[in-house]
Amino acid sequence: MDVKSLLFANLMLVAMATTLAPKKCCFPDQFESIDGKVVGTTSAGKGVAVSANYQLAFDYTNQRLAEFAYIEDQGELTKFQYIVDYAKGVEYIIQIASIVSACSKGKLPPQATMLHCIPDDAIYTGSLYYGDRQINVDVFKFSSQTEPLAGNITLSVTKGECIPFNSVVTGQLYDVPTLFVDSFSNYTNGIRDPSKYFTVPDLCPKSFSNETTRYVTPFVRIL
Repeated sequence: MDVKSLLFANLMLVAMATTLAPKKCCFPDQFESIDGKVVGTTSAGKGVAVSANYQLAFDYTNQRLAEFAYIEDQGELTKFQYIVDYAKGVEYIIQIASIVSACSKGKLPPQATMLHCIPDDAIYTGSLYYGDRQINVDVFKFSSQTEPLAGNITLSVTKGECIPFNSVVTGQLYDVPTLFVDSFSNYTNGIRDPSKYFTVPDLCPKSFSNETTRYVTPFVRIL
C-alpha cells in the first residue's frame, strides 16, 4: 500500500470512529442517587483506605448539590451533611453528632462550577454492558488540573439517559497521591423532598467561617 492510500485509510478510520462515538451528553436536571466510594491515599508514609456512602441530590435547575455522607475511617464512622449552592457561591459542611453538631460556612472559589455534562475535551473510550445487556454504558476519560485536584477521571454513564454509573479518579488531591472509585446506584428521577437536603440548619453561622474553600467537583471529592 502506498503512502497516499495508507493516509486515506487512516483518515477513514478516524472519520468512522468520530461518527460512531456517542455525543457528549448531559446528566438529568434533577435526581437522587446513592454513591458508594472507596478512597485510597497515603498518610504519614502509609497507605490508607477510606470507605464512604453518600445519599446525593443533584439539582442542576437551581445550581445546587447536597449530600449526606457516612464515612468510615479506621473503624470510626462519621456522618456529615454537605450543601453546595453554586448560585450563591456558598458551601456548608455540617458534622452530625448524637450530642453536639457543628457547621461551617465556606465561600466557593470563582472557578467552582457544577459539572452538568461530559466535558467537551473528554475522550470516548468505549461502551460496556452489564447483565444480559440490560444496562448499557458509555465510558469517557478526561483530566482535571484545577486545584486541588490534578489527575485523570474515567466516568461511565448510561447510554441515552446519561445517568452517572461509576467513576475512577487517579491523581493527586492536595498534592497527595489518591485513588477514588465510585459506584452510583438507586437512581431516582427528580428530588422528592428538597427541604431534606437543602435546608440550612439553624446552627450554621451567618458569616463565612473561612475565606475560600478548596472545592472539588462532586464526582471526585472525599467528603
